[in-house]
Amino acid sequence: MHSGETIDVDALLDAQSLRSRHGMIVGALLLMLLVNNFCAQILAMIAPAIASDWAISSRALAGPMGAGWLGAAIGTFVGGILGDRIGRRWTVIVATAVAGMATLATGFVTGTGELMLLRLCGGLGLGGTFPGTLAQLTECLPGRRRDMVVSATMLWSPFGISGCDI
Repeated sequence: MHSGETIDVDALLDAQSLRSRHGMIVGALLLMLLVNNFCAQILAMIAPAIASDWAISSRALAGPMGAGWLGAAIGTFVGGILGDRIGRRWTVIVATAVAGMATLATGFVTGTGELMLLRLCGGLGLGGTFPGTLAQLTECLPGRRRDMVVSATMLWSPFGISGCDI
C-alpha cells in the first residue's frame, strides 16, 4: 500500500460475507438490549411489593420510576457524544458497568431517595449503552445486511420490556 492510497471502508465491509464474528457481535448486542429494556421496566412490576414492604403508597415510587427514564434520556445523549470522543467500545463498557453497579446496589436501598438516585444512575448507564451499540452494529456489518439487522435489533428491544409481563 502506498502512503497516499485511500481505502474505501464501506466497499471493504460490503465485500465481506457474514461470519461467525458478526453473529457473535449481533448476539451480544441483542442480549444487552434485552437486559437493558428488562431493567428499565422491572421497577414498575415490583412497585406494589416494594410499597407493601416499605409501608408507603405506590405513588411514592413515581419519582424513582421517572428518574430511571430521565437518566436513560440523558445517558443516551451523553453516550453518543462520549462514543465519538473516547470510542464506542469503551463507552458501552463503562455505561454497562455503571448500570450494573447501580442495579446491584438497588438491592440494598432502604428508602425512595436512595432508590431514586440509583435509578437515575442506572438509567444513565442503560441509556449510555444504546448509541454505541447501534453504531458498533452498523459499523461492522456489510451494507447489504445492515438495514435488516439494525431494524431487527430495534424490534428486539420490546422483548426486554415484555419480559416483565412473564
